[in-house]
Amino acid sequence: MSRPPVEAGADAVGFVLTESPRRVTPELVRELLAGVPEGVLSVAVFREEPAAYVREMVRASGGRGGAAAREPSARRLRGVGRPRGCR
Repeated sequence: MSRPPVEAGADAVGFVLTESPRRVTPELVRELLAGVPEGVLSVAVFREEPAAYVREMVRASGGRGGAAAREPSARRLRGVGRPRGCR
Protein backbone atom coordinates (compact mmCIF):
# COMPACT_ATOMS: atom_id res chain seq x y z
CA MET A 1 0.00 0.00 0.00
CA SER A 2 2.83 2.46 0.73
CA ARG A 3 4.89 1.16 -2.19
CA PRO A 4 2.97 2.88 -5.06
CA PRO A 5 3.46 6.42 -3.66
CA VAL A 6 7.14 5.73 -2.98
CA GLU A 7 7.66 4.21 -6.44
CA ALA A 8 5.92 7.27 -7.94
CA GLY A 9 8.52 9.50 -6.26
CA ALA A 10 6.67 10.61 -3.12
CA ASP A 11 8.85 12.45 -0.61
CA ALA A 12 6.45 11.62 2.23
CA VAL A 13 3.63 9.27 3.20
CA GLY A 14 0.94 10.00 5.75
CA PHE A 15 -1.17 7.73 7.93
CA VAL A 16 -4.38 8.86 9.60
CA LEU A 17 -4.45 7.89 13.29
CA THR A 18 -7.39 10.05 14.37
CA GLU A 19 -11.17 9.68 14.07
CA SER A 20 -11.80 9.39 10.33
CA PRO A 21 -13.11 6.96 7.72
CA ARG A 22 -9.45 6.75 6.60
CA ARG A 23 -8.17 5.82 10.05
CA VAL A 24 -5.67 2.97 10.25
CA THR A 25 -4.30 1.08 13.22
CA PRO A 26 -0.78 1.59 14.58
CA GLU A 27 -0.13 -2.07 13.73
CA LEU A 28 -1.00 -1.50 10.06
CA VAL A 29 1.23 1.59 9.99
CA ARG A 30 4.15 -0.49 11.31
CA GLU A 31 3.56 -3.06 8.57
CA LEU A 32 3.35 -0.40 5.85
CA LEU A 33 6.43 1.45 7.11
CA ALA A 34 8.48 -1.68 6.52
CA GLY A 35 8.20 -0.88 2.80
CA VAL A 36 9.10 2.81 3.12
CA PRO A 37 12.76 3.66 2.50
CA GLU A 38 14.66 5.64 5.15
CA GLY A 39 14.77 8.81 3.02
CA VAL A 40 10.97 9.06 2.73
CA LEU A 41 9.27 11.05 5.47
CA SER A 42 6.44 9.23 7.26
CA VAL A 43 3.90 11.27 9.17
CA ALA A 44 1.03 10.28 11.44
CA VAL A 45 -1.93 12.64 10.91
CA PHE A 46 -4.12 13.78 13.82
CA ARG A 47 -6.98 16.21 14.38
CA GLU A 48 -7.33 17.95 17.72
CA GLU A 49 -5.97 15.07 19.80
CA PRO A 50 -4.25 15.48 23.19
CA ALA A 51 -0.45 15.52 22.98
CA ALA A 52 -0.20 12.35 25.09
CA TYR A 53 -2.38 10.46 22.57
CA VAL A 54 -0.30 11.78 19.66
CA ARG A 55 2.95 10.70 21.35
CA GLU A 56 1.56 7.25 22.13
CA MET A 57 0.24 6.66 18.60
CA VAL A 58 3.50 7.83 16.99
CA ARG A 59 5.43 5.52 19.33
CA ALA A 60 3.08 2.56 18.80
CA SER A 61 3.08 2.94 15.03
CA GLY A 62 6.83 3.33 14.67
CA GLY A 63 6.24 6.62 12.88
CA ARG A 64 8.87 9.32 12.65
CA GLY A 65 6.63 12.28 13.51
CA GLY A 66 3.12 13.65 13.79
CA ALA A 67 1.16 16.40 12.08
CA ALA A 68 -2.05 18.13 13.06
CA ALA A 69 -4.77 18.54 10.42
CA ARG A 70 -6.06 21.57 12.31
CA GLU A 71 -3.77 23.90 14.17
CA PRO A 72 -4.04 23.11 17.88
CA SER A 73 -2.36 25.40 20.34
CA ALA A 74 1.42 25.01 20.33
CA ARG A 75 1.29 24.36 24.07
CA ARG A 76 -0.89 21.25 23.55
CA LEU A 77 1.71 19.69 21.24
CA ARG A 78 4.81 20.67 23.17
CA GLY A 79 7.07 17.65 23.48
CA VAL A 80 5.61 15.75 20.53
CA GLY A 81 8.55 16.55 18.27
CA ARG A 82 8.88 17.15 14.56
CA PRO A 83 10.10 14.87 11.82
CA ARG A 84 13.53 15.70 10.43
CA GLY A 85 13.30 18.31 7.69
CA CYS A 86 10.10 19.96 9.01
CA ARG A 87 10.10 23.51 10.29
